[in-house]
Amino acid sequence: MSVSLPRYLDPRRYARALWRWRAEQREHRGRGRAERGYRARPVGITGRGERVVLCEGMWDNPNHFFRLHLMLAAMPDIAECRVIGILRRHSERAQRRSLTSVGVSEFVYLDEDPVTADAFAVEARRLLSGVRRHRDLLELPLPHRLPAYVYYDTVVKQTRHPQPPLDSPVWHRALAELLRNVGIYGRLFERHEVARVVTSHPWKSEFAALVWMGLVHDVVSYYVTGFCDSTRIRRFARLSDFATPVEHGTGKEYDALPLATQRRLIEYGAAYLDERERGTSTDINARYAFHPERRHAERAAARRALGLPPDRPVAAVFTQAWFDFPHTFGMHNFTDFLDWIRFTAARISENTSVSWLLKPHPCDDWYGGIRLRDVVGTLPSHVYVCPEDTDSLTARVAADAIVTVHGTIGIEAAARGLPVLNADRSQYTDWGFTHLATSPEHYAALLAEITALAPPTAVQRDRAMAFAALSLAPPPAGLGLVRTSCDTSAPPFLYGEIAARLETGGQAWERERSAITEWLATGHPCYAAYNTTRAFSDE
Repeated sequence: MSVSLPRYLDPRRYARALWRWRAEQREHRGRGRAERGYRARPVGITGRGERVVLCEGMWDNPNHFFRLHLMLAAMPDIAECRVIGILRRHSERAQRRSLTSVGVSEFVYLDEDPVTADAFAVEARRLLSGVRRHRDLLELPLPHRLPAYVYYDTVVKQTRHPQPPLDSPVWHRALAELLRNVGIYGRLFERHEVARVVTSHPWKSEFAALVWMGLVHDVVSYYVTGFCDSTRIRRFARLSDFATPVEHGTGKEYDALPLATQRRLIEYGAAYLDERERGTSTDINARYAFHPERRHAERAAARRALGLPPDRPVAAVFTQAWFDFPHTFGMHNFTDFLDWIRFTAARISENTSVSWLLKPHPCDDWYGGIRLRDVVGTLPSHVYVCPEDTDSLTARVAADAIVTVHGTIGIEAAARGLPVLNADRSQYTDWGFTHLATSPEHYAALLAEITALAPPTAVQRDRAMAFAALSLAPPPAGLGLVRTSCDTSAPPFLYGEIAARLETGGQAWERERSAITEWLATGHPCYAAYNTTRAFSDE
Protein backbone atom coordinates (compact mmCIF):
# COMPACT_ATOMS: atom_id res chain seq x y z
CA MET A 1 0.00 0.00 0.00
CA SER A 2 1.41 3.40 -0.99
CA VAL A 3 1.56 6.19 1.57
CA SER A 4 1.16 9.81 0.47
CA LEU A 5 3.61 12.11 2.23
CA PRO A 6 2.55 15.59 3.36
CA ARG A 7 3.59 18.23 0.83
CA TYR A 8 6.19 19.75 3.15
CA LEU A 9 7.91 16.35 3.44
CA ASP A 10 7.93 15.58 -0.30
CA PRO A 11 11.63 15.40 -1.32
CA ARG A 12 10.73 16.38 -4.91
CA ARG A 13 9.62 19.77 -3.68
CA TYR A 14 13.05 20.46 -2.19
CA ALA A 15 14.86 19.02 -5.21
CA ARG A 16 13.00 21.49 -7.45
CA ALA A 17 13.80 24.37 -5.10
CA LEU A 18 17.48 23.38 -5.08
CA TRP A 19 17.52 23.20 -8.88
CA ARG A 20 15.98 26.70 -9.14
CA TRP A 21 18.45 28.11 -6.61
CA ARG A 22 21.42 26.67 -8.53
CA ALA A 23 20.05 28.03 -11.83
CA GLU A 24 19.62 31.48 -10.27
CA GLN A 25 23.17 31.37 -8.96
CA ARG A 26 24.54 30.39 -12.38
CA GLU A 27 22.60 33.24 -13.96
CA HIS A 28 23.80 35.69 -11.31
CA ARG A 29 27.44 34.69 -11.84
CA GLY A 30 27.04 34.82 -15.62
CA ARG A 31 25.49 38.29 -15.51
CA GLY A 32 28.40 39.47 -13.38
CA ARG A 33 30.96 38.14 -15.88
CA ALA A 34 29.17 39.83 -18.78
CA GLU A 35 28.93 43.12 -16.90
CA ARG A 36 32.63 43.05 -16.11
CA GLY A 37 33.21 42.60 -19.83
CA TYR A 38 31.09 45.67 -20.61
CA ARG A 39 32.99 47.78 -18.09
CA ALA A 40 36.28 46.59 -19.59
CA ARG A 41 35.11 48.07 -22.91
CA PRO A 42 33.65 51.41 -21.81
CA VAL A 43 31.24 53.06 -24.20
CA GLY A 44 32.60 56.55 -23.51
CA ILE A 45 29.50 58.19 -22.06
CA THR A 46 30.50 61.31 -20.11
CA GLY A 47 27.02 62.32 -18.99
CA ARG A 48 27.81 65.98 -19.59
CA GLY A 49 26.15 66.58 -22.96
CA GLU A 50 22.86 68.32 -23.61
CA ARG A 51 21.65 65.74 -26.09
CA VAL A 52 20.04 62.57 -24.72
CA VAL A 53 19.81 58.96 -25.85
CA LEU A 54 16.81 57.09 -24.46
CA CYS A 55 17.30 53.34 -24.10
CA GLU A 56 15.24 50.73 -22.33
CA GLY A 57 16.21 47.82 -20.13
CA MET A 58 12.70 46.53 -19.51
CA TRP A 59 13.36 43.32 -21.41
CA ASP A 60 15.70 41.44 -19.11
CA ASN A 61 17.47 39.32 -21.69
CA PRO A 62 21.27 38.80 -21.75
CA ASN A 63 21.52 39.42 -25.50
CA HIS A 64 19.57 42.66 -25.24
CA PHE A 65 22.15 44.25 -22.94
CA PHE A 66 24.98 42.92 -25.12
CA ARG A 67 23.43 44.50 -28.22
CA LEU A 68 22.69 47.71 -26.32
CA HIS A 69 26.34 47.92 -25.30
CA LEU A 70 27.35 47.45 -28.95
CA MET A 71 24.86 50.04 -30.20
CA LEU A 72 25.90 52.72 -27.71
CA ALA A 73 29.59 52.08 -28.39
CA ALA A 74 28.98 52.44 -32.13
CA MET A 75 27.42 55.91 -31.87
CA PRO A 76 30.13 58.37 -32.95
CA ASP A 77 28.76 61.20 -30.79
CA ILE A 78 28.05 59.17 -27.65
CA ALA A 79 30.62 61.12 -25.61
CA GLU A 80 28.55 64.25 -26.22
CA CYS A 81 25.30 62.63 -25.00
CA ARG A 82 23.65 61.67 -21.77
CA VAL A 83 21.99 58.27 -21.73
CA ILE A 84 18.75 57.74 -19.83
CA GLY A 85 17.65 54.18 -19.13
CA ILE A 86 13.96 53.30 -18.91
CA LEU A 87 12.73 50.63 -16.50
CA ARG A 88 9.34 49.77 -15.07
CA ARG A 89 10.31 50.19 -11.43
CA HIS A 90 13.29 50.90 -9.17
CA SER A 91 13.16 47.36 -7.77
CA GLU A 92 14.40 45.96 -11.11
CA ARG A 93 17.89 45.92 -9.64
CA ALA A 94 19.39 43.37 -12.01
CA GLN A 95 18.35 45.31 -15.12
CA ARG A 96 19.50 48.59 -13.56
CA ARG A 97 22.87 47.01 -12.80
CA SER A 98 23.22 45.80 -16.39
CA LEU A 99 22.30 49.24 -17.75
CA THR A 100 24.80 50.83 -15.39
CA SER A 101 27.53 48.47 -16.61
CA VAL A 102 27.06 49.71 -20.20
CA GLY A 103 27.35 53.34 -19.07
CA VAL A 104 23.82 54.47 -18.12
CA SER A 105 23.66 56.68 -15.03
CA GLU A 106 20.18 58.27 -15.23
CA PHE A 107 16.89 56.36 -15.02
CA VAL A 108 13.15 56.77 -15.54
CA TYR A 109 10.74 54.35 -13.82
CA LEU A 110 7.35 54.06 -15.53
CA ASP A 111 5.44 52.55 -12.61
CA GLU A 112 6.78 55.14 -10.17
CA ASP A 113 5.81 58.23 -12.16
CA PRO A 114 3.84 60.78 -10.08
CA VAL A 115 1.04 60.55 -12.65
CA THR A 116 -0.14 56.95 -12.28
CA ALA A 117 -2.22 54.83 -14.60
CA ASP A 118 -5.19 55.45 -12.27
CA ALA A 119 -5.22 59.05 -13.48
CA PHE A 120 -6.17 57.77 -16.93
CA ALA A 121 -8.89 55.37 -15.79
CA VAL A 122 -11.74 57.72 -16.73
CA GLU A 123 -10.28 58.44 -20.19
CA ALA A 124 -9.73 54.72 -20.78
CA ARG A 125 -13.32 54.00 -19.79
CA ARG A 126 -14.57 56.73 -22.14
CA LEU A 127 -12.59 55.34 -25.07
CA LEU A 128 -13.93 51.84 -24.41
CA SER A 129 -17.54 52.90 -23.90
CA GLY A 130 -18.50 52.38 -27.53
CA VAL A 131 -16.79 49.02 -28.00
CA ARG A 132 -19.24 46.30 -29.04
CA ARG A 133 -16.94 43.87 -30.83
CA HIS A 134 -13.23 43.14 -30.92
CA ARG A 135 -12.71 44.97 -34.21
CA ASP A 136 -13.92 48.17 -32.53
CA LEU A 137 -10.82 48.00 -30.31
CA LEU A 138 -8.65 48.30 -33.42
CA GLU A 139 -10.32 51.58 -34.31
CA LEU A 140 -9.88 53.45 -31.02
CA PRO A 141 -8.59 57.02 -31.54
CA LEU A 142 -5.44 56.95 -29.40
CA PRO A 143 -3.29 60.02 -28.66
CA HIS A 144 -0.93 61.18 -31.42
CA ARG A 145 -2.62 58.67 -33.77
CA LEU A 146 -0.76 55.79 -32.15
CA PRO A 147 -2.05 52.67 -33.97
CA ALA A 148 -4.68 50.97 -31.83
CA TYR A 149 -3.34 47.56 -32.83
CA VAL A 150 -0.39 48.24 -30.52
CA TYR A 151 -2.84 48.25 -27.62
CA TYR A 152 -4.80 45.24 -28.95
CA ASP A 153 -1.71 43.10 -29.47
CA THR A 154 -0.39 44.08 -26.03
CA VAL A 155 -3.50 42.69 -24.35
CA VAL A 156 -3.34 39.54 -26.48
CA LYS A 157 0.29 39.06 -25.41
CA GLN A 158 -0.31 39.87 -21.73
CA THR A 159 -3.21 37.43 -21.42
CA ARG A 160 -1.65 34.79 -23.68
CA HIS A 161 -5.05 34.49 -25.33
CA PRO A 162 -5.78 34.96 -29.05
CA GLN A 163 -8.92 37.01 -28.37
CA PRO A 164 -9.53 37.97 -24.73
CA PRO A 165 -13.22 38.40 -23.81
CA LEU A 166 -14.48 41.96 -24.11
CA ASP A 167 -15.53 41.97 -20.45
CA SER A 168 -11.99 41.19 -19.28
CA PRO A 169 -10.69 43.99 -17.00
CA VAL A 170 -7.30 43.76 -18.71
CA TRP A 171 -8.62 45.85 -21.64
CA HIS A 172 -9.25 48.81 -19.35
CA ARG A 173 -6.08 48.36 -17.29
CA ALA A 174 -3.81 48.03 -20.33
CA LEU A 175 -5.34 51.09 -22.01
CA ALA A 176 -4.86 53.23 -18.89
CA GLU A 177 -1.22 52.09 -18.70
CA LEU A 178 -0.69 52.87 -22.38
CA LEU A 179 -2.12 56.38 -21.95
CA ARG A 180 0.16 56.88 -18.94
CA ASN A 181 3.21 55.69 -20.92
CA VAL A 182 2.43 58.03 -23.79
CA GLY A 183 2.25 60.91 -21.29
CA ILE A 184 5.56 59.96 -19.64
CA TYR A 185 7.36 59.66 -22.96
CA GLY A 186 5.84 62.89 -24.22
CA ARG A 187 7.24 64.75 -21.22
CA LEU A 188 10.69 63.20 -21.80
CA PHE A 189 10.77 64.52 -25.35
CA GLU A 190 9.56 67.93 -24.22
CA ARG A 191 12.12 68.24 -21.41
CA HIS A 192 15.19 66.88 -23.20
CA GLU A 193 16.93 67.32 -26.49
CA VAL A 194 16.57 63.65 -27.45
CA ALA A 195 19.04 62.56 -30.11
CA ARG A 196 17.78 59.00 -30.62
CA VAL A 197 15.87 56.12 -29.08
CA VAL A 198 17.04 52.50 -28.71
CA THR A 199 14.58 49.71 -27.86
CA SER A 200 14.47 45.92 -27.77
CA HIS A 201 10.94 45.75 -29.26
CA PRO A 202 8.64 48.04 -31.27
CA TRP A 203 5.31 46.28 -30.53
CA LYS A 204 4.22 45.87 -26.91
CA SER A 205 2.83 49.16 -25.62
CA GLU A 206 5.66 50.19 -23.25
CA PHE A 207 8.13 49.79 -26.13
CA ALA A 208 5.97 50.83 -29.07
CA ALA A 209 4.77 54.03 -27.39
CA LEU A 210 8.41 55.07 -26.89
CA VAL A 211 9.25 54.49 -30.55
CA TRP A 212 6.07 56.19 -31.74
CA MET A 213 6.50 59.27 -29.54
CA GLY A 214 10.07 59.55 -30.77
CA LEU A 215 8.85 59.61 -34.36
CA VAL A 216 6.15 62.15 -33.47
CA HIS A 217 9.00 64.37 -32.24
CA ASP A 218 11.17 63.67 -35.33
CA VAL A 219 13.62 61.56 -33.35
CA VAL A 220 15.13 58.52 -35.06
CA SER A 221 14.53 55.24 -33.23
CA TYR A 222 16.44 51.97 -33.49
CA TYR A 223 14.87 48.58 -32.88
CA VAL A 224 17.89 46.47 -31.93
CA THR A 225 17.28 42.73 -31.82
CA GLY A 226 18.71 39.35 -32.76
CA PHE A 227 17.36 36.91 -35.29
CA CYS A 228 18.77 33.72 -36.75
CA ASP A 229 22.12 34.03 -34.98
CA SER A 230 22.86 37.65 -35.91
CA THR A 231 22.29 41.25 -34.83
CA ARG A 232 19.38 43.00 -36.57
CA ILE A 233 18.69 46.73 -36.36
CA ARG A 234 15.70 48.48 -37.92
CA ARG A 235 15.97 52.25 -38.23
CA PHE A 236 12.71 54.19 -37.86
CA ALA A 237 13.01 57.70 -39.28
CA ARG A 238 9.35 58.52 -40.02
CA LEU A 239 5.93 57.37 -38.88
CA SER A 240 5.40 55.32 -42.04
CA ASP A 241 8.42 53.15 -41.10
CA PHE A 242 6.45 51.79 -38.14
CA ALA A 243 4.29 49.74 -40.55
CA THR A 244 7.30 47.61 -41.57
CA PRO A 245 9.11 47.03 -38.28
CA VAL A 246 11.41 44.18 -39.28
CA GLU A 247 14.45 44.58 -41.49
CA HIS A 248 15.02 43.00 -44.89
CA GLY A 249 14.91 45.67 -47.58
CA THR A 250 12.21 46.23 -50.18
CA GLY A 251 11.55 44.54 -53.48
CA LYS A 252 12.32 47.78 -55.30
CA GLU A 253 15.72 48.02 -53.62
CA TYR A 254 16.47 44.46 -54.67
CA ASP A 255 15.41 45.19 -58.26
CA ALA A 256 17.89 48.10 -58.39
CA LEU A 257 20.86 45.88 -57.50
CA PRO A 258 23.29 44.69 -60.21
CA LEU A 259 22.31 41.30 -61.60
CA ALA A 260 25.51 39.73 -60.26
CA THR A 261 24.62 40.85 -56.73
CA GLN A 262 21.08 39.55 -57.13
CA ARG A 263 22.42 36.16 -58.24
CA ARG A 264 24.72 35.92 -55.21
CA LEU A 265 21.83 36.77 -52.90
CA ILE A 266 19.69 34.08 -54.52
CA GLU A 267 22.43 31.48 -54.07
CA TYR A 268 23.06 32.53 -50.49
CA GLY A 269 19.35 32.40 -49.65
CA ALA A 270 18.99 28.95 -51.20
CA ALA A 271 21.94 27.66 -49.17
CA TYR A 272 20.52 29.14 -45.97
CA LEU A 273 17.10 27.57 -46.54
CA ASP A 274 18.85 24.20 -46.92
CA GLU A 275 20.69 24.81 -43.65
CA ARG A 276 17.50 25.90 -41.91
CA GLU A 277 15.71 22.73 -42.98
CA ARG A 278 18.53 20.64 -41.55
CA GLY A 279 17.55 21.97 -38.12
CA THR A 280 20.93 23.49 -37.29
CA SER A 281 19.77 27.06 -36.59
CA THR A 282 19.46 28.18 -32.95
CA ASP A 283 16.43 30.31 -33.91
CA ILE A 284 13.54 29.01 -31.82
CA ASN A 285 11.05 28.91 -34.69
CA ALA A 286 13.38 26.91 -36.93
CA ARG A 287 14.47 24.72 -34.02
CA TYR A 288 10.89 23.69 -33.26
CA ALA A 289 9.73 23.60 -36.89
CA PHE A 290 12.28 21.20 -38.39
CA HIS A 291 12.87 17.68 -37.08
CA PRO A 292 15.09 15.78 -39.55
CA GLU A 293 15.14 12.72 -37.28
CA ARG A 294 11.44 12.08 -37.93
CA ARG A 295 11.19 13.55 -41.41
CA HIS A 296 9.50 12.10 -44.49
CA ALA A 297 11.00 13.90 -47.47
CA GLU A 298 9.06 12.11 -50.23
CA ARG A 299 5.47 13.07 -50.96
CA ALA A 300 3.99 9.55 -50.77
CA ALA A 301 5.73 8.81 -47.49
CA ALA A 302 4.80 12.19 -46.04
CA ARG A 303 1.14 11.69 -46.88
CA ARG A 304 1.13 8.22 -45.38
CA ALA A 305 2.74 9.51 -42.20
CA LEU A 306 0.12 12.27 -41.90
CA GLY A 307 -2.80 9.97 -42.69
CA LEU A 308 -3.66 11.79 -45.93
CA PRO A 309 -5.18 10.12 -49.02
CA PRO A 310 -2.37 9.48 -51.52
CA ASP A 311 -4.11 10.67 -54.68
CA ARG A 312 -6.12 13.79 -53.73
CA PRO A 313 -4.89 17.39 -53.85
CA VAL A 314 -3.66 18.62 -50.46
CA ALA A 315 -3.58 22.18 -49.17
CA ALA A 316 -1.69 22.82 -45.93
CA VAL A 317 -2.74 25.68 -43.66
CA PHE A 318 0.19 26.74 -41.46
CA THR A 319 -1.14 28.58 -38.43
CA GLN A 320 0.50 31.42 -36.49
CA ALA A 321 1.53 31.80 -32.85
CA TRP A 322 -1.82 32.86 -31.42
CA PHE A 323 -0.77 35.80 -29.26
CA ASP A 324 2.50 36.85 -30.88
CA PHE A 325 1.56 40.33 -32.17
CA PRO A 326 -0.83 39.45 -35.02
CA HIS A 327 -0.83 42.96 -36.51
CA THR A 328 2.95 43.20 -36.93
CA PHE A 329 2.69 43.63 -40.70
CA GLY A 330 -0.57 45.53 -40.92
CA MET A 331 -3.16 42.75 -40.86
CA HIS A 332 -6.58 44.19 -41.73
CA ASN A 333 -8.64 41.40 -43.33
CA PHE A 334 -9.15 39.76 -39.94
CA THR A 335 -9.35 40.96 -36.35
CA ASP A 336 -6.70 38.53 -35.13
CA PHE A 337 -5.43 35.01 -35.71
CA LEU A 338 -8.46 33.47 -33.98
CA ASP A 339 -10.80 35.31 -36.33
CA TRP A 340 -8.68 34.12 -39.29
CA ILE A 341 -8.53 30.43 -38.35
CA ARG A 342 -12.25 30.24 -37.57
CA PHE A 343 -13.04 31.86 -40.92
CA THR A 344 -10.63 29.47 -42.63
CA ALA A 345 -11.99 26.36 -40.89
CA ALA A 346 -15.55 27.27 -41.91
CA ARG A 347 -14.58 27.72 -45.59
CA ILE A 348 -12.40 24.66 -45.96
CA SER A 349 -15.01 22.48 -44.26
CA GLU A 350 -17.25 23.22 -47.26
CA ASN A 351 -14.56 22.42 -49.85
CA THR A 352 -14.55 18.62 -50.03
CA SER A 353 -12.59 18.43 -53.29
CA VAL A 354 -9.36 19.02 -51.36
CA SER A 355 -7.73 17.32 -48.39
CA TRP A 356 -6.93 20.13 -45.96
CA LEU A 357 -4.05 19.81 -43.52
CA LEU A 358 -4.00 22.16 -40.52
CA LYS A 359 -0.47 22.59 -39.19
CA PRO A 360 -0.12 23.98 -35.63
CA HIS A 361 2.55 26.62 -35.14
CA PRO A 362 5.80 24.90 -34.09
CA CYS A 363 5.97 26.98 -30.90
CA ASP A 364 2.42 26.26 -29.70
CA ASP A 365 3.76 23.88 -27.07
CA TRP A 366 6.59 26.23 -26.08
CA TYR A 367 4.23 29.19 -25.67
CA GLY A 368 1.56 27.11 -23.96
CA GLY A 369 -2.08 28.12 -23.65
CA ILE A 370 -4.66 27.60 -26.37
CA ARG A 371 -3.98 24.92 -28.97
CA LEU A 372 -5.19 24.61 -32.56
CA ARG A 373 -7.50 21.69 -31.69
CA ASP A 374 -9.11 23.82 -28.96
CA VAL A 375 -9.93 26.48 -31.54
CA VAL A 376 -11.26 24.51 -34.52
CA GLY A 377 -13.36 21.95 -32.67
CA THR A 378 -14.89 19.05 -34.60
CA LEU A 379 -13.87 18.95 -38.28
CA PRO A 380 -15.17 16.97 -41.26
CA SER A 381 -13.21 13.93 -42.43
CA HIS A 382 -11.42 15.77 -45.27
CA VAL A 383 -9.78 18.20 -42.82
CA TYR A 384 -6.80 16.86 -40.86
CA VAL A 385 -4.85 18.36 -37.95
CA CYS A 386 -1.13 17.56 -37.70
CA PRO A 387 0.41 16.54 -34.41
CA GLU A 388 2.11 19.56 -32.84
CA ASP A 389 5.61 18.11 -33.30
CA THR A 390 5.19 17.39 -37.02
CA ASP A 391 8.26 18.31 -39.04
CA SER A 392 7.39 21.37 -41.16
CA LEU A 393 9.18 20.06 -44.21
CA THR A 394 7.14 16.85 -44.03
CA ALA A 395 3.91 18.88 -44.02
CA ARG A 396 5.15 21.04 -46.89
CA VAL A 397 6.24 18.07 -49.00
CA ALA A 398 2.81 16.49 -48.58
CA ALA A 399 1.06 19.62 -49.89
CA ASP A 400 0.20 20.99 -53.33
CA ALA A 401 -0.41 24.50 -51.95
CA ILE A 402 0.30 26.43 -48.75
CA VAL A 403 -1.89 28.86 -46.79
CA THR A 404 -0.59 31.20 -44.07
CA VAL A 405 -1.05 34.75 -42.81
CA HIS A 406 2.55 35.95 -42.72
CA GLY A 407 4.57 32.89 -41.73
CA THR A 408 8.11 32.16 -42.91
CA ILE A 409 6.63 29.04 -44.53
CA GLY A 410 5.54 31.43 -47.29
CA ILE A 411 9.18 32.16 -48.10
CA GLU A 412 10.28 28.54 -47.80
CA ALA A 413 7.44 27.10 -49.87
CA ALA A 414 7.62 29.71 -52.65
CA ALA A 415 11.38 29.15 -52.94
CA ARG A 416 10.65 25.43 -53.46
CA GLY A 417 8.01 26.10 -56.13
CA LEU A 418 4.74 25.74 -54.21
CA PRO A 419 1.91 28.27 -54.61
CA VAL A 420 1.39 30.23 -51.39
CA LEU A 421 -1.77 32.06 -50.35
CA ASN A 422 -1.33 34.82 -47.76
CA ALA A 423 -4.57 35.55 -45.93
CA ASP A 424 -3.32 39.06 -45.15
CA ARG A 425 -0.30 41.31 -45.43
CA SER A 426 3.13 39.87 -44.69
CA GLN A 427 6.70 41.11 -44.50
CA TYR A 428 7.22 39.83 -48.05
CA THR A 429 4.04 41.22 -49.62
CA ASP A 430 5.82 43.76 -51.83
CA TRP A 431 8.25 41.11 -53.15
CA GLY A 432 5.48 39.51 -55.17
CA PHE A 433 6.19 35.79 -54.91
CA THR A 434 2.90 34.77 -53.21
CA HIS A 435 -0.84 35.24 -53.78
CA LEU A 436 -2.24 37.98 -51.49
CA ALA A 437 -5.84 38.15 -50.31
CA THR A 438 -7.02 41.76 -50.22
CA SER A 439 -10.26 41.16 -48.27
CA PRO A 440 -12.06 38.33 -46.46
CA GLU A 441 -14.20 37.78 -49.54
CA HIS A 442 -11.16 37.63 -51.80
CA TYR A 443 -9.52 35.19 -49.39
CA ALA A 444 -12.59 32.95 -49.42
CA ALA A 445 -12.57 32.97 -53.24
CA LEU A 446 -8.87 32.07 -53.36
CA LEU A 447 -9.40 29.25 -50.86
CA ALA A 448 -12.17 27.88 -53.06
CA GLU A 449 -9.75 27.83 -56.02
CA ILE A 450 -6.71 26.73 -54.06
CA THR A 451 -5.79 23.96 -56.52
CA ALA A 452 -5.86 26.42 -59.43
CA LEU A 453 -3.42 28.93 -57.93
CA ALA A 454 -0.40 29.37 -60.17
CA PRO A 455 2.90 28.14 -58.73
CA PRO A 456 5.68 30.73 -58.51
CA THR A 457 7.63 31.30 -61.69
CA ALA A 458 11.39 30.80 -61.81
CA VAL A 459 11.82 34.55 -61.26
CA GLN A 460 9.47 34.51 -58.27
CA ARG A 461 11.29 31.53 -56.76
CA ASP A 462 14.54 33.45 -57.10
CA ARG A 463 12.97 36.45 -55.36
CA ALA A 464 11.86 34.22 -52.48
CA MET A 465 15.42 32.91 -52.07
CA ALA A 466 16.86 36.43 -52.23
CA PHE A 467 14.34 37.53 -49.61
CA ALA A 468 15.46 34.63 -47.41
CA ALA A 469 19.04 35.86 -47.73
CA LEU A 470 18.08 39.33 -46.51
CA SER A 471 15.41 38.51 -43.93
CA LEU A 472 16.42 35.17 -42.41
CA ALA A 473 20.06 34.38 -43.09
CA PRO A 474 22.80 35.99 -40.97
CA PRO A 475 25.28 38.19 -42.89
CA PRO A 476 28.03 36.12 -44.54
CA ALA A 477 30.57 34.63 -42.16
CA GLY A 478 33.37 36.31 -44.12
CA LEU A 479 32.40 39.64 -42.54
CA GLY A 480 33.52 38.26 -39.18
CA LEU A 481 30.56 39.69 -37.27
CA VAL A 482 29.22 38.37 -33.98
CA ARG A 483 27.14 35.19 -34.08
CA THR A 484 24.73 34.97 -31.15
CA SER A 485 22.56 32.11 -29.98
CA CYS A 486 18.80 32.65 -29.99
CA ASP A 487 17.46 35.03 -27.34
CA THR A 488 15.28 32.19 -26.03
CA SER A 489 18.34 30.17 -24.99
CA ALA A 490 18.94 29.69 -21.27
CA PRO A 491 20.28 32.91 -19.64
CA PRO A 492 23.31 31.21 -17.98
CA PHE A 493 24.34 29.87 -21.38
CA LEU A 494 23.90 33.27 -23.06
CA TYR A 495 25.82 35.09 -20.33
CA GLY A 496 28.65 32.59 -20.65
CA GLU A 497 28.68 33.09 -24.42
CA ILE A 498 28.78 36.88 -24.02
CA ALA A 499 31.51 36.82 -21.36
CA ALA A 500 33.69 34.51 -23.42
CA ARG A 501 33.22 36.73 -26.46
CA LEU A 502 34.37 39.81 -24.53
CA GLU A 503 37.17 38.10 -22.59
CA THR A 504 38.96 36.50 -25.55
CA GLY A 505 40.07 39.56 -27.45
CA GLY A 506 36.71 40.80 -28.65
CA GLN A 507 37.68 40.92 -32.33
CA ALA A 508 34.15 40.04 -33.49
CA TRP A 509 32.72 42.63 -31.06
CA GLU A 510 35.02 45.29 -32.50
CA ARG A 511 34.13 44.37 -36.08
CA GLU A 512 30.43 44.52 -35.26
CA ARG A 513 30.83 47.87 -33.52
CA SER A 514 32.69 49.30 -36.53
CA ALA A 515 30.08 47.87 -38.90
CA ILE A 516 27.26 49.52 -36.93
CA THR A 517 29.12 52.85 -36.93
CA GLU A 518 29.54 52.64 -40.69
CA TRP A 519 25.89 51.70 -41.17
CA LEU A 520 24.67 54.54 -38.95
CA ALA A 521 26.44 57.01 -41.23
CA THR A 522 24.58 55.71 -44.30
CA GLY A 523 21.06 56.27 -42.99
CA HIS A 524 20.08 52.87 -44.45
CA PRO A 525 16.99 51.46 -42.66
CA CYS A 526 18.16 47.84 -42.28
CA TYR A 527 21.49 46.92 -40.71
CA ALA A 528 21.86 43.18 -41.44
CA ALA A 529 20.36 43.50 -44.93
CA TYR A 530 22.80 46.32 -45.63
CA ASN A 531 25.75 44.17 -44.55
CA THR A 532 24.64 41.17 -46.58
CA THR A 533 24.03 43.23 -49.72
CA ARG A 534 27.34 45.03 -49.30
CA ALA A 535 29.20 41.74 -48.89
CA PHE A 536 27.87 40.41 -52.19
CA SER A 537 28.24 43.74 -53.98
CA ASP A 538 31.96 43.84 -53.12
CA GLU A 539 32.74 40.45 -54.64
